[in-house]
Amino acid sequence: MCTQAKPKQPPNPLRETLQRLLHHLAMARATGNCEAARITHIRSASFLAETALWQLDHHPAAGNRS
Repeated sequence: MCTQAKPKQPPNPLRETLQRLLHHLAMARATGNCEAARITHIRSASFLAETALWQLDHHPAAGNRS
């Protein structure tokens, strides 16, 4: 049986950043009593949120080319 291959989607850096951000938030919730791990994941999520905002500001489709 032949199946038609799906066309490969071009990479979407903003989507990837947001997926990583959600992963770190989920890990921060799942760390239990380990405060150091929770802080590390929250810091990573914060950095990724800032990265996502930068990507939005500099995305050609948004009309911002700075």
